[in-house]
Amino acid sequence: MRLVHEKSAGGRGKTEMWHAVSALAGAQLQLGLKPGVDQEKFRAGLASHTLEDLFEVQPVRTGDTFFVPCGHAPLHRSKHVICEVQEYSDLNVTAFTISAR
Repeated sequence: MRLVHEKSAGGRGKTEMWHAVSALAGAQLQLGLKPGVDQEKFRAGLASHTLEDLFEVQPVRTGDTFFVPCGHAPLHRSKHVICEVQEYSDLNVTAFTISAR
């Protein structure tokens, strides 16, 4: 799904680097889909509002840095301030927005 869309949009997505400027205890982000998540499972998660369950959870501490390669879907969670540095891309896909918990 991702590759087809990127090719039709004329791009390949973007690579990012995230740096945790500050993070409270228990801060997390979700970076990349769990193994075995395919297009069908992604669409089902989107339809049932359970998409968050399909992502890998990463703890975040102040000073942590995360490499986010092109094609890895990220989700921001609450309790942290992230500085994102990303390469130029005219392609940005947002599946949904979650509320801070």
